[in-house]
Amino acid sequence: MEMLRTLGFGLWALSTISCCLFYAMGFAFVDDTDLFHSGRDLYSTGESVQQEMQQAVDWWDRGITATGGSLVPEKSYWGLLDHTWDPSSAKWTLKSVEQSPGELQIRMVDSEDLVTLKRVEPGEAVKTLGVMLNMEGTDEAQAFYLRQKGEEWAELIRSGRITKNDAWYALNTTIMKTFEYPMAAICLSQSQWDHVMAPVLEAGLNAMQFSCKFPHDMVYGPVNSQGLGVKDPYVLQGLTWLKTLLRHRDRATVTGLLIRQSMELLQLEIGTGNPLFQDDFATFKSLATDCWLKHVWSFQQELELSLQHATPSLLFNLPATCF
Repeated sequence: MEMLRTLGFGLWALSTISCCLFYAMGFAFVDDTDLFHSGRDLYSTGESVQQEMQQAVDWWDRGITATGGSLVPEKSYWGLLDHTWDPSSAKWTLKSVEQSPGELQIRMVDSEDLVTLKRVEPGEAVKTLGVMLNMEGTDEAQAFYLRQKGEEWAELIRSGRITKNDAWYALNTTIMKTFEYPMAAICLSQSQWDHVMAPVLEAGLNAMQFSCKFPHDMVYGPVNSQGLGVKDPYVLQGLTWLKTLLRHRDRATVTGLLIRQSMELLQLEIGTGNPLFQDDFATFKSLATDCWLKHVWSFQQELELSLQHATPSLLFNLPATCF
């Protein structure tokens, strides 16, 4: 990755308010690597970015080969973020593969022959480190994936023999941990979480010798208040967002820099002089692009929380900003 940085590949972005320059080449965890590359100026086209990305892939392939590894075409894929204006909805949308054709190639593992990499549509979700992600940022595929996991767990509970105490431990230490794992990266609604949890609670409560119609307020209530102590996944997801935001808000990590860049963009989109998250969500939500931070904003107001941060605000009391 250092080689690609030296060659100038990667993503460059300038924050909208503080004018801080952000650069990143990609993310890597063990053998799972995500590389990205953006246009070098405002006038770069999707076609030119594809050509530059092909060069980056070629250099990456050479570097991996020099260190004794190889790229596996069957485990690799790529996608392109190229926007187009939709006059019918008055919104920017992502171009499909048909609208912006192109391909990338890499060498096969055991020969010098080239093979075309699989290209995914912007809305097509791919499993990355156990999370179903797509370039549009939607989570329907992840909700479906978690529902499947819940149904598999419920079938095992129904077909097995387990005591009511062990059923409680199994619910809280197995399937709930599966649900907790992707929470920082996904944004499921309350109704989506209810759909995911339905087979889990039906089988789990029956195994605990409770009615499957047991009130959710009791299921998610704390043990010291006569509840079952199961964590509400919707609330836990939102608290995970806030924890992530607070942990990285002032750190020089890639995550921290990306969050601060996004916070300034959201601040500019909303267009008020109030600190971010302090404006009424119901009033200003239509001005904000659907994104992770928009869900954070909605959640913290839904639970009547106040999140303090040091993100710069827009200044409207300067001579140049008076109307």
